[in-house]
Amino acid sequence: MLDATGCFQNHQFYELEVTSDQSPTYTMQLFATTPENLAQFTETFSSPLLDELQKTWGDQCFHFVTTMRIVN
Repeated sequence: MLDATGCFQNHQFYELEVTSDQSPTYTMQLFATTPENLAQFTETFSSPLLDELQKTWGDQCFHFVTTMRIVN
């Protein structure tokens, strides 16, 4: 689904290191080449994708956004 938006050049799926008494935790990092691509995703595609995520995973999944810039 993300590839079809054309907003990202790449994405990575990660498993976070957690203690043995915690459930597995995953995160996805998306890589956009321009701020405009990120804005297009936010304005056009994020809401329908998040709705689908909620339908599929319910309260087992939550979403938050942070934005980072590569500096090296």
